[in-house]
Amino acid sequence: DVSRKTKVNISFDPKILVGAEPITINVKDVRLGDFLDVVLDDLNIEYTLNGRQIILVEKPTVREFSFKYKDINGFIEDKSTGERLPFAYIYSEDGSFAVSTNEYGYYSFQVPENVEQLYVSYLGFRDTLINISDLENGSLNVAMRSTTQLDEVLIEDSQTRVEIDDHDLYVSTDLKKMRKVEAFLGEFDVLRYINSLPGVSTGADGLGGTSVRGANADNNLILLDDVPVYNSSHALGLFSIFNQESVKSTSFYRSHIPAMYGGRLSSVLDIRTKEGSLTRYGGNVSLGVLTAKAFLEGPIVKDKVSFAISARRTLLEPYIGPVSEIVKRSQDNEGATNYLFYDFNAKLQFVLNAKNRLYLSYYSGLDVFEDYTISEDTDAVRKVINEANYDWRWGNQLSSLRWSSQFSDKVFSNLVLYNSSYNFDAFNYTNNRIDSTEVNLFFKGDASLFNTSINDFGVNWSMNYYINGKNTLRYGLRAVNHNFKPGLVSRRINDTTMSSEDVRSVLSDLLFNPSRRANEFDLFAENTYVYKSTTFNTGLRASLIGTDGTQYYNLQPRLALKTRLMDGIYAKVSANMTSQYLHLLASSGLGLPTDIWIPSTTDIKPQRSIQVAGGFDAALSKKLFFTVEGYYKYLTNVLNLKEGAVFSVIEDAAWESNIPVGTGETYGVEIGLKGQLRRHYVNLNYTWGHSLRTFETINGGRPFYSRFDRRHQAKLTYQWQINKNVSFNANWVLATGHPQTLPTVVENGEFIYTRKNNQRLPTYDRLDVGINISNDFTWGSQTIIIGAYNVYNKKNPYFYFLSIEDDDVLSFQAKQVTIFPILPNISYTIRF
Repeated sequence: DVSRKTKVNISFDPKILVGAEPITINVKDVRLGDFLDVVLDDLNIEYTLNGRQIILVEKPTVREFSFKYKDINGFIEDKSTGERLPFAYIYSEDGSFAVSTNEYGYYSFQVPENVEQLYVSYLGFRDTLINISDLENGSLNVAMRSTTQLDEVLIEDSQTRVEIDDHDLYVSTDLKKMRKVEAFLGEFDVLRYINSLPGVSTGADGLGGTSVRGANADNNLILLDDVPVYNSSHALGLFSIFNQESVKSTSFYRSHIPAMYGGRLSSVLDIRTKEGSLTRYGGNVSLGVLTAKAFLEGPIVKDKVSFAISARRTLLEPYIGPVSEIVKRSQDNEGATNYLFYDFNAKLQFVLNAKNRLYLSYYSGLDVFEDYTISEDTDAVRKVINEANYDWRWGNQLSSLRWSSQFSDKVFSNLVLYNSSYNFDAFNYTNNRIDSTEVNLFFKGDASLFNTSINDFGVNWSMNYYINGKNTLRYGLRAVNHNFKPGLVSRRINDTTMSSEDVRSVLSDLLFNPSRRANEFDLFAENTYVYKSTTFNTGLRASLIGTDGTQYYNLQPRLALKTRLMDGIYAKVSANMTSQYLHLLASSGLGLPTDIWIPSTTDIKPQRSIQVAGGFDAALSKKLFFTVEGYYKYLTNVLNLKEGAVFSVIEDAAWESNIPVGTGETYGVEIGLKGQLRRHYVNLNYTWGHSLRTFETINGGRPFYSRFDRRHQAKLTYQWQINKNVSFNANWVLATGHPQTLPTVVENGEFIYTRKNNQRLPTYDRLDVGINISNDFTWGSQTIIIGAYNVYNKKNPYFYFLSIEDDDVLSFQAKQVTIFPILPNISYTIRF
């Protein structure tokens, strides 16, 4: 009767019902599975699914019951290009079984023999059903088709897999959603997406580096295809160096940092670029207000060798000068600004055989920033002139050779040889002049030349060993040779006849970059164990560095647990110890920051951090999710320049004594709420956090707020999918102004600082909006983005510019400098 009414075939052997009493039951609007659970509850009978029919069988006795598994492994790939898809999910329909591919698209697992079908899911691709009923132990590669579904459908699909991926110990970036929501002046940027997450903050107006949970900007490990990046920003932090058209996947860790990652204290951003299609040619070209960029991929030898290249360059030069002059005049200043950047990515992929591939990767990028500002105050008896000149150039070059190999069905290997090179050169010259009929001429000039470079040669090797369906072991090593060349020289300039070029020439003759080498070694092992709805990740990293005739070693245990408390509610806790042997000296003066990288030395010990975190995730409904997490982090051997201290690492043999060493303490709570109602998507998060530093020789030994202490931060992302082709997007941020050090008084023409970070910039807030218009064609697609940055033209301060005034006692005036007013944008992209 049930089979006829539901039109579902129900098969069984009548012998299993011998002795069962007939029953009568009234049923209405009940799922068939729930009905069978009730009817069979008192019987020794269970049901299973076999294709489109239901089979009733006797429950096995304890003596007869045994687990039988089959081993399956392989790669998940893009059907159209052959690209391997990292972090794709493979799961059973009832959610009782789920695994994911590693960062190279490889999987290996044990599945019960009675499981006949599995689903494969990857953001931006159609869910794929695979039949494994006839598959014995062995390999199975799965090719997935991309989809052009709306983002709202993608969001809903991801939420049906809430038990699998929404509560992982890391954030995996949805690149398609980011392209819709996180566009700035036509540029899609992974770092801007990361900066929209709770617990992540930046300096003033989004510039000056990224801080994760109150730590310093240099405490973040950023990897591009396994190669560490020492500077990840263009435009002083406005854009990242990662051309989004070349990015394939990203993973971001801020709570639990697996043992496979080391060398930084606070977070990890792991970025993988596209490998290039093995089967067809494709690409895109984009033209926006700020940049022009292009991406091209395709086979060199079909199915054997492929390439992927991308390039990007600014288009600012024709109009940035006139615009900057207008902005400066609006602030009663004169001068101009010039800026440009470019970057280039290239990758070659060689398919050696079914289990081995080689990859050659290269990146090059450069930024050039020049700014000249003159402010003048004149009255009947005096003229006060303040002049500032900045000339900055910085860039990265990265190259690597990677060999990925499947040693066996259960062992996957990845070996990387790499070189990472970074150079930063900054010349700063400011002077103050007072001409008066009542007092003598006053002139003071300060000039500095900073240069820091790092050249790394390293090797990374890791192995994934898939022990069984519950245990995955990862282990490996890293060895790297660092070559540091830090240099800093400054001079007080009293000669009024010297031009900026003359001053720079003098400093260049005085500057000498010493070579400081260091050799760093790491071993790590970690195990991921899954028991029912609980996942344990335990690991240990051992690190050693030899530098300056001194050796340091550290053991760094890592532990994380996530578990399902009840349907839709998850808990997760983690504890991490991390070490960092590299230090970034960031000058916290009033102008643009200048940074110098140095290694640990005999007197400068490695930085260390202990972090504990814990929280809950809850699915309030199928389309509404809530998360809350608290954290506490303690930092040791943190460095900082003394306020106003300027020194040369060459001229002063005891330069290390000029660098204060202290401690840090950060703690806070992060709250997030995201959801979707029909065509409207909202992501709202709030962070309350403290970030303190303590140095014996700074601020009288009293704790002070770090430059990344932003007590309150609220961020809102909103998307309205108007129709299939048009969406409206808005991003809003509200944050406490970051701390700023201002002098207390001026004595004898010198600024006197009595307290560190004694002022805060005003509260920061900004609204960005945009409209995305996209169309798909047989040959590809086109996208038009129209929008505006800082829609209501909030004059958020970037820094204060100080000018000296001549009263009975010399004093100063702090003038606010705003970098970004309202900036309209439009961009056009075609993909083919």
